[in-house]
Amino acid sequence: MKKKTFEWYLKSAESGNSGGQNNLGFCYRNSIGADQNEKKAFEWYLKSAEGGNSEGQNNLGVCYQHGIGKDKDEKKHLTFEWYLKSAEGGNSSGQYEVGIRYRNGNGTLPNHEKAIEWLQRAKGNKYQKIMAIK
Repeated sequence: MKKKTFEWYLKSAESGNSGGQNNLGFCYRNSIGADQNEKKAFEWYLKSAEGGNSEGQNNLGVCYQHGIGKDKDEKKHLTFEWYLKSAEGGNSSGQYEVGIRYRNGNGTLPNHEKAIEWLQRAKGNKYQKIMAIK
């Protein structure tokens, strides 16, 4: 079943579907239907992100943040940039990450007002991490 899922995502990704590209990246990152390959995961997340997929943009931010398939983004600018694109696209995880980065000044200057704004958006979209905060 996993191999068949991988094959369908591969066809979708190769046809230029940004959602399929993101899903294929997930398969490579998590050994679903293929051997784990963080470099390929990064490459497919990048294609998805450049195609405007907010989930792919968020996953690319994760890759830069943790050095998955790419050198870790020590200055945190690329991490912030991709999380921001994801957040602007309506991705609640990206909204949360942007809020935290504005709060802490990671990859951007600290901005309390923007931190609150983005964290409220994530909460409005029922993002799990922020829903646990009272």
